[in-house]
Amino acid sequence: MANWREYKAHLDLIRSHLDNHKAILFVGAGLSLNADPRSAQTTEHFKTWSQFIEQLGQRLWSDLYNNNRRKFDQKVLGNYLHVAQLYQEEFGTEAFYAELLKAIPTDDYKPSEAHRLLLSVNWKDIITTNQDNLIERALNDQFESFDVIVDDLDIPAKNRGKRLYKMHGSIESPSTIVFTEEHYRTYEMNHPLLFVKLKSLFSENTVVFVGYSLSDPDFKIIHGWVSDVLSRDFQRKAYAFVFEDDIDPYTAQYWLKRNIVLLPIQTKGHLNRKQAFIAEIKPYIAYLKGDVTDVDQTESVVTQFLRRYANSPTIDAKSMTDDLMKLPDSDDRADFVRLQGLFRSTANHATDLTVEERYRFFSAWSRFLSAFWLIPGDIKLVDYLIISLEENPEWDLKYKLYIYMWEKISYLIEIGKYAEAAAFGESFVERHPDTPLNYKNEITFVRFIAAKFGFDLTTISSLMRQIHLESEDATWFNRLGNVHLLLGDDVTANAFFQRALKTAMETRDTWNEYVTLRSMVSMTDALTAEGQDLHKKVYSVSKKLRESTPQDSRFKQLQELEKIKERWNEYQLWKNEHDAEGGLSYNSETTNILADYFKLVLFVQTHGFPDSYLEGKEYSRVAAMYFEHGLIADGVRSAIYFGRTSVISKFMEFHKVAQLSPEQRREMVQLAQDVNTKIQAWLNRPEQMRYFNVMSKWLTVLAEFWSVLMPILAPDEMEQTEQNVFSLFRRIQGNRGLDAFGLCRKSLVDSMGQVLFYTNDDNARNYIIEMLKDSANDMRIATAFSSVPWDLFEKPLDISSELAGQLLINNFGVMYSMLSNDLLPEQTREAVRQVLYPKDETGNAPSIDVGFLFLRFFTDSVDEEMARRMVEHQLSALFERDSSRDVDYLMVSQYLVQYLSHGDAERLINVCDRKIQNTERPHPLFLKHQIVTAFLLLLNSLLQADILNDPDVLIRAIRQYNEHLGQQAFQLFGTLRSLPNDLNVPRILMDGIRSTVLRQRRDYIFLSGQWLKDTVDLDLDHQLLLDMVLAGCLDSNPQISSESIRAVAFIVKSNHSWMASYIVRILNVTEGLTFRHHTGFLTNLAFLYRSLSKCTEISETERERIQAVCVKLEGLPYGNVRRELSL
Repeated sequence: MANWREYKAHLDLIRSHLDNHKAILFVGAGLSLNADPRSAQTTEHFKTWSQFIEQLGQRLWSDLYNNNRRKFDQKVLGNYLHVAQLYQEEFGTEAFYAELLKAIPTDDYKPSEAHRLLLSVNWKDIITTNQDNLIERALNDQFESFDVIVDDLDIPAKNRGKRLYKMHGSIESPSTIVFTEEHYRTYEMNHPLLFVKLKSLFSENTVVFVGYSLSDPDFKIIHGWVSDVLSRDFQRKAYAFVFEDDIDPYTAQYWLKRNIVLLPIQTKGHLNRKQAFIAEIKPYIAYLKGDVTDVDQTESVVTQFLRRYANSPTIDAKSMTDDLMKLPDSDDRADFVRLQGLFRSTANHATDLTVEERYRFFSAWSRFLSAFWLIPGDIKLVDYLIISLEENPEWDLKYKLYIYMWEKISYLIEIGKYAEAAAFGESFVERHPDTPLNYKNEITFVRFIAAKFGFDLTTISSLMRQIHLESEDATWFNRLGNVHLLLGDDVTANAFFQRALKTAMETRDTWNEYVTLRSMVSMTDALTAEGQDLHKKVYSVSKKLRESTPQDSRFKQLQELEKIKERWNEYQLWKNEHDAEGGLSYNSETTNILADYFKLVLFVQTHGFPDSYLEGKEYSRVAAMYFEHGLIADGVRSAIYFGRTSVISKFMEFHKVAQLSPEQRREMVQLAQDVNTKIQAWLNRPEQMRYFNVMSKWLTVLAEFWSVLMPILAPDEMEQTEQNVFSLFRRIQGNRGLDAFGLCRKSLVDSMGQVLFYTNDDNARNYIIEMLKDSANDMRIATAFSSVPWDLFEKPLDISSELAGQLLINNFGVMYSMLSNDLLPEQTREAVRQVLYPKDETGNAPSIDVGFLFLRFFTDSVDEEMARRMVEHQLSALFERDSSRDVDYLMVSQYLVQYLSHGDAERLINVCDRKIQNTERPHPLFLKHQIVTAFLLLLNSLLQADILNDPDVLIRAIRQYNEHLGQQAFQLFGTLRSLPNDLNVPRILMDGIRSTVLRQRRDYIFLSGQWLKDTVDLDLDHQLLLDMVLAGCLDSNPQISSESIRAVAFIVKSNHSWMASYIVRILNVTEGLTFRHHTGFLTNLAFLYRSLSKCTEISETERERIQAVCVKLEGLPYGNVRRELSL
């Protein structure tokens, strides 16, 4: 940190001018560069002077920019105003303004902490050359009254107090913008009153510049202008905050001669300039506001202490204890670091002290050390202090014992170890039954918190009886109200909130009034009159807290903690930028954010806020940092508790779950079982819940968690989960209030479908049919059955015509899957046909789109004229517009080519070419490989049906789009083998495998396996392709190695005569890969070894090696691995 004390005399001068209302802040573009993006998805950035001018220059001299950058730079650099002038004259004012809007994306940003810090100082007025509205927004956020002056007419008309002079105009008023050479030249003539006013401001006030670099054209022009209009005698000394690495002795001297003192902002040791500016400006601002007191005295005492003991050959521990107790408190982190360093080197000197002296020594040090600091004897400091006091009650320091007890509990809950804190508190009270009531209540509340995050509502209910309040306490009423809300008792909860509100208002406790209103808002519908009234009250009370002087310390602390959302945003932007550059680095801010999130969670709990306070996308993103730090169990608990389904879906998706270690896998399975057991125990109680909001969130995320765990469950775990899923589904069906929007039941259906996939179990099949019958008339639930693996059901299913009709209405996707797998009884199938294609085409028949999608199943029984009309209708839609469903319609069209004419086919080819080209645009409706594959499959069907009689159409299309084939393109291979063509398919596939795009590599490895499995004779290109697939088995990326293993398995399964010569090589490459804890990889490895075990032409030695690998795989705790081996 730059030593601001070196500039104390200058700061004292500015302070005195602030006190006399004679100091002005002059703001440049650098402050806007510090603005915070509204979200991590913000892609536009504020441009610096040079970046904006380069933006204009690129359009003026695009050829020069692309072909001769050196000459382009010579034209642009240093000629900023001239370039802006040329651009305006060439393209017009409107075009110039449009470019300026791109350079100043003010709507995508908000004022940063730098704005808040600088504007918290009592400046007389503010001048800025910035055209954005960030300063105005920051002043509004601080509820400060001010006038904006942008032209001469504003000066006499506005006089509310503080003024913001926007010298170069405002983005909201294009006619006021000052940016070009002509604008600067005519400024005095066009703004005579403003010019005179600014002149007087410079002559009568001390000006502090911020946001300018020393090379900034604005800074140079304004300083030159001031020098021209004011003689040196009339120029007050001005000050400028400048980054230290831009200053050298000659530069500092240059500006000092011109009456400008440079105040350095150090960048060393900071992540970036923005972080540096905020961190380094704070002590300056604190001093200017008078917030820093006796700093030099505090530092000198600490320094004196360190000097006395750091270099002493002998240490008098008793004297050190006395001196430590005299040290004043210090907020300077450097003092703590230096004192802790001294402790390390002197702690052993306490060994010769008496028991009491030793206690006093470590007690004195505890002010400057963490409670969990290890002291000699490998014991935590706080534990040593507690044990010492418990073993020596004659010292009569019981009050100290309670302090240390609470210090330990506080430390544990601050780092999220709620259960450990609760257990310690409970044992402490057992050992000290005379613990004061206030401490007992607080320990009980810690046990509440531990039980909450352990989902143990039964324990919470029993703990309620242990709270005994001595007075009307609004904080405790809020706490207890939210506990009752958690238990589903909204009536009792509301009664406590009413008591809290009454107590807060009687005692004029605005803070607790605010907390209570936030709790009441959480249980009220925002659309009702009551909800809207509560929201108005919350706004009013929060405004009162913001404007109060001095500000309530609790509200101030909450505001500081809430900044983690902005800090996460800044960190994520850094991470996105760093990841894009392909760098490997670590940013300690992520650890700080997570630590402060723990503090925020604790703050919300202890002050009686509702848990909903921590809901929302911003906190979901922050809480997701658990996973970034490897705290997976904590991340899952947090996600379940706060209802963050998206966090589970993102951070526990298949490829990540597949890489869990065996210990982590067991921990996750046990966690899911524990949460279910605790929740079910509460749901089984005789009382009825009235308030379901909390439980609904827990159940929904738990169901999603089961879904993501399915691939890694052992047989007994799978069976237990199957029963849990069905039991919970039935319970919710009996009490729909637990799942008002159906999200939980949808996840439970998905989980049961996965149970069936991994076990092929009759119970799962029966459960799914029962669940389907229970919910077929509920559109929200019925959609979930589309993901069920219907190909594993035996036909015909017990599906009545009535049930089929409900499914057609609520989720025709399920019916489509059943028809695809020919599962319907003939009578039900006929009933479905009559609904879809009624003879009179009246009544409640589904849409033409739905009829088109199902037509492939009824081509033999639907009237041909009706069928042609449906196909023509859908073709017209394809021809006339682009839709996200185009890929689906093309995929279906390949089964309906008999209704197409040659002309239809030609038109379809042209339309598909256009749609494929449209995928190059920003935000395409579908991915290129998806529509390319659908197009090629349609061409293939047209050729097979002789509607197209030119095979070269397909060959040309494959040659044109060979870099964009999806996995379904393997269906083309039979046609390619039968047609005479010059396509070198192995070469196309090898090029795809070499791609840098992960999805493309994976797809082309799959396609290689499909091609090679039907290849009878291996030429050189085919051998090279097989070698490449085998090499992929050892790829460090589990997705690539997994797909390579699967491709080899397809090839082995074909059992070609040439395969026997590759068996030993395949074994050498793959038999040592069972150590990889990636479920998808191991599943495909099981597929490979199952296929190898069925090969006939292998030696006994090879068969033994294959069997040994199969035994290892059978012992793994992954359901899909075992399933694959058993097929």
